[in-house]
Formats: sequence, C-alpha cells, structure tokens
Amino acid sequence: MSDDVRKTATQIKVDYKELVKKASAKESAAVKKLFEFSRIVDGSEAIEHAVTCLEVIPLATDDVVANALVSLSPKLKKVLLSRLEQAQGRTQKTELKLPIQKWAPLTWEVLHNRPAVKPGAQLHTGKMRDQEAPGSPDSEKAGAPRPNPRSSGRE
Repeated sequence: MSDDVRKTATQIKVDYKELVKKASAKESAAVKKLFEFSRIVDGSEAIEHAVTCLEVIPLATDDVVANALVSLSPKLKKVLLSRLEQAQGRTQKTELKLPIQKWAPLTWEVLHNRPAVKPGAQLHTGKMRDQEAPGSPDSEKAGAPRPNPRSSGRE
C-alpha cells in the first residue's frame, strides 16, 4: 500500500487503509469504492493503487469483485483493465502475474463489458430461461394444438 496513495486519499477524506481492509474482507461496497478511487489518482499513484486493487481481488474473491464492478462505466472499466495489467508488472505476488482471465475470469469478463458467468452456471437476466412465464403467448402455445403445415389455413 503506497504512502502517496494514502496521502491523496486522506486529502479527500477517505480512510484508504480501512477501505482496503473492508474490500479484502469481501465487502462489496468497499470493493466498488476502492476500484472507483482509480478516478482520483493518476501517474505513478494510479499504478500503485492498481497494484493494491490487483492484490485485493483474490482476497475479496473473483465473484465478489466482479459483482461489485459490474455497474461501473465502460470507460472506467477500460481504465481499470489497463492499469491492472500494468500493475501485474509491479506486484511481488507471482501468482498475480499470470493472465487475469486465468485466476479472475469473472472480473476479466466484467472489465471487458461482458456478462460474468461462472462455469456451468446460467446467466441471471431476470427472465425465465427454460420455461416461458405463465400467461405468455409462448406458454399458451405449448398446450394448444399445432396447425397442420400442409393445410392452407382455410377450411
């Protein structure tokens, strides 16, 4: 955790150390706020902050981070992705130098503005997947006799 980043955070009344602690403890709101802090820093501080974010991902878990970041703007996601990739060159944690999509596939997908779906899981869109909603035109068709494709429809 960079002293320069903590000083910048203090200037805008953010307890950076506590924010990192909460994010590491899987608090979704803290994860989101930590990654949104990327808007505040630039230059070397931005990369130092990105190293912290990178190192928080496995602590908070890929699932929690992906869900926290899903509502961020596409522009911020693009910036985060670029900075996280730069941070991989600076982290001391060897396992985090591997491609992000290998160890944090859900976060990787979210940062690419794609839906994050766990392997073997279905994407939750709010719509019923395998069945149509009761009363929908498709569900009514299910019990209705099918028209004969050979008939002209005129009797």
